[in-house]
Amino acid sequence: MAKTFLSDIALSEKSYQKLDELYRIRFGEKGRKITNIERFGPDNKPEYDKQLHQDLSIDIDGLTIFGQEKILRNEFIKFNTFTIEFYQNRFTKEEGEFFNLHVQFFTHGYWDHKEEGFAKLYIIKLPKFMKWLKKEYTMDQIKQMTKEDQNSNASFFYFDYDKIPQECIFHREVS
Repeated sequence: MAKTFLSDIALSEKSYQKLDELYRIRFGEKGRKITNIERFGPDNKPEYDKQLHQDLSIDIDGLTIFGQEKILRNEFIKFNTFTIEFYQNRFTKEEGEFFNLHVQFFTHGYWDHKEEGFAKLYIIKLPKFMKWLKKEYTMDQIKQMTKEDQNSNASFFYFDYDKIPQECIFHREVS
């Protein structure tokens, strides 16, 4: 399949069943009950996706938590980085997900070569990570850690997985 925006969406959608199984195991630990996993997009609560940058919600014992998901093609695994959109438009400095995420976790990783499973997958405790990051680095240093996207107006913040403190990681899966 050609690498297009639509094929990337299809690849993300392909991950949902595997991610849901993982969420049911990890968030369902210690007898907690997962009653619902709901994804957001253009046809389902688009305001959650567009304004709050929430991709999904998980209902656990009557509590709802929100998350963001990004599973990248295996060809990018060599970068070994957690990636967040920094500026939606780097020319106008329109803030991206980095500034506007309203989630408790961010699931990020890479497909395996066959796109049948995950070669690397992390569930990052996003509020804890952002608090740590802003304590360790100035905003100018963080801006220097961004790169422009050659195919859009956006820029992205990249952070090496190996430098993320363990207390900021809820789940790590590396094959």
